[in-house]
Amino acid sequence: MSNTEVNKLDMKSKDMVNDNISKILKLFPDCVREGKIDFDMLKQELSKDIIEDGKEKYQLNWPGKKKSIVVANIPTNKTLRPLKEKSVDFDNTGNIYIEGENLEALKILQESYLNKIKCIYIDPPYNTGKNLIYKNDYSKGVKEELKDSGEMNDNDEKLSSNTTSNGRFHSDWLSMIYSRLKIARNLLSEDGILVCAIDENEVNTVGLLLDEIFNVENHCITIVHNPRGIQGTNFSYTHEYAYFVFKSEKGAICKRKIDEKDIDWRNLRDNGSESLRSDAQNCFYPILVKDEQIIGFGDVVSDIEKHPNQNEVIDGITYIYPIDKQGIERKWRYARQSVDKIKSMLKVKNINGTYEILLGKNFGTYRTVWADARYDANEYGKKILNKLVPNNPFDFPKSLYTVYDCIYAIVAEDKNAIILDFFSGSATTAQAVMQLNSEDNGDRKFIMIQYPEKGNEFYSTICDVGEFRIKEAGKEIKKSTNADIDYGFRVYKVDSSNMKDVYYTPTELQQTQLNMFESNVKEDRTPEDLLTQVILDLGLTLDLSIEEKKILNNNVYFVESNSLVACFDNTIDINIIDEICKCKPLKIVFKESSFKTDSDKINTFERIKKLSSETEINVI
Repeated sequence: MSNTEVNKLDMKSKDMVNDNISKILKLFPDCVREGKIDFDMLKQELSKDIIEDGKEKYQLNWPGKKKSIVVANIPTNKTLRPLKEKSVDFDNTGNIYIEGENLEALKILQESYLNKIKCIYIDPPYNTGKNLIYKNDYSKGVKEELKDSGEMNDNDEKLSSNTTSNGRFHSDWLSMIYSRLKIARNLLSEDGILVCAIDENEVNTVGLLLDEIFNVENHCITIVHNPRGIQGTNFSYTHEYAYFVFKSEKGAICKRKIDEKDIDWRNLRDNGSESLRSDAQNCFYPILVKDEQIIGFGDVVSDIEKHPNQNEVIDGITYIYPIDKQGIERKWRYARQSVDKIKSMLKVKNINGTYEILLGKNFGTYRTVWADARYDANEYGKKILNKLVPNNPFDFPKSLYTVYDCIYAIVAEDKNAIILDFFSGSATTAQAVMQLNSEDNGDRKFIMIQYPEKGNEFYSTICDVGEFRIKEAGKEIKKSTNADIDYGFRVYKVDSSNMKDVYYTPTELQQTQLNMFESNVKEDRTPEDLLTQVILDLGLTLDLSIEEKKILNNNVYFVESNSLVACFDNTIDINIIDEICKCKPLKIVFKESSFKTDSDKINTFERIKKLSSETEINVI
């Protein structure tokens, strides 16, 4: 055999456990014994003090936590298969929509998108006792075993209702979300941020869980908003929260630029009940105006002091007090120390020489990470979805601007960012990304992942709803803005590997079975299927351009020009090598079974090395 180096592709997801063990072995060789980590020794190596086992410590624990860690670490042989018929502009788009179980999808994406996602927005199923959650035991990995355990029904559906009568009500939900968040952290770029929307049922446990996975120091802030108005008497018992956590050190977030037409202004002076000066003494102070601009704020005027006349000018500065037209002393809506922080949200209105101080109605209404977020109600989200999707099956889809504002805060200044949502639902996140791109001519890409739960009588699955919504939203945005952006998306589905089982266990193949497996590839798989799995196995991303060329009698794929060249025909003409090597491909992949003899294979590989010495040769 030639000395030309040829790589046999694994065709399975990255094994993060072995990678991590290798890293620890390099740093602390005395902490690894026979391929396993001595954790007691490792803990001691990482501490300046003597470690004594058995001490209690503050942490979030639940039955099944260790198992969920193992589940996250187990590699998968599954892959993605392209669904061109469901895609829009497949050959040119960089947006991705994945139909399938999100844990497996995340594992499949892990090597290609490691440290590349700038923003992850998720709105997981809330643990209400009614919503469905994933119940899979991936350590088994066999469909029949899942069915036997009741974790998958005869229709291969992997979701079940997590009722409050379940003794593991919180534990099951936490195990589900924990394994997914662990992988999600790996995908985030070092300056990336994850946003997790949640309601009151698990807000506290998720906060502790995120602090553990991302480090408590990287927890940025929690946004609180009321999605459905007041439900009780003068109070609301339903709230939604959004946790912002950084991958590493806390960074900056962007403040959304509000269009003037989006702002509903109101008087900063309080009115109605409990609006008098005597109701809040610290809210009575002058606002200083010069040339119709606010230049500062005066000290609080005590109740025994007299104030100057309203709109009195002293040294060119007008002093504005919260006094109404009838001369009644009222109060500002905010105290002196608070209003100073929202100065940029105020404006001066000149009414026949009398000044009023106005506050944007969208400003300061909610506790938010940036004061001008449009945290509108979920009913608005349903109106948008109903307009785009006839017979919409979603009762409470996330509001567009709830998601848009979160995304804007993270990627407004990064026009090439990748945004991931692995609980895609009605695909609000995809529309928000396209909306943002249309406003600043951005080239941000989205990756949506959604399990194909059963839809309604009009849509087979909710994936059909999401895909339809993205198509229609793209049309609406293009019509209203005429922006030249990417409106397409490539659809993939999670499926079993393209390779037969023997590919992963060749040593178990008996001599009498050799003729059965002249090809390691399953009979129902296409060259496009193989190309997708090879792209992922080599750590390339799914947004790269793909061009198919006919060279002599062979179909050859060129990925991102010369990043990867692949041919999966059953027979390869060695004469195509000269044409392929003209572009100096970085990587080449062939089916090993495409070569009739070892001599043909050796000659082909030698020819590649002669014409393009830096090319990496791979086979499946």
